[in-house]
Amino acid sequence: METLTQQHETAGNGGQAAGILQTGGFIEPEQLAAELGISPRTLARWDVSRTGPPKLKLGKRNLYRRASVIEWLESQETRQGRASGRKVAAR
Repeated sequence: METLTQQHETAGNGGQAAGILQTGGFIEPEQLAAELGISPRTLARWDVSRTGPPKLKLGKRNLYRRASVIEWLESQETRQGRASGRKVAAR
């Protein structure tokens, strides 16, 4: 099974023509949860608290755009602070 990043790269490099809901398009919550190594319930909880990746609601169906998930993951990166864990005052 390809990861989100591999599928994103394949889609951008002239990958096979696929339907919009397949590679390079959208991913279902169960698939996304499995790729992220979390439970579908955690993904649903993130959605309710608006801390998770952006989604598309299509009728009763939730879908996640692969490119948006990758962007969201990149935005979640944090820099490590000092080893003591104390906040550093801004100057």
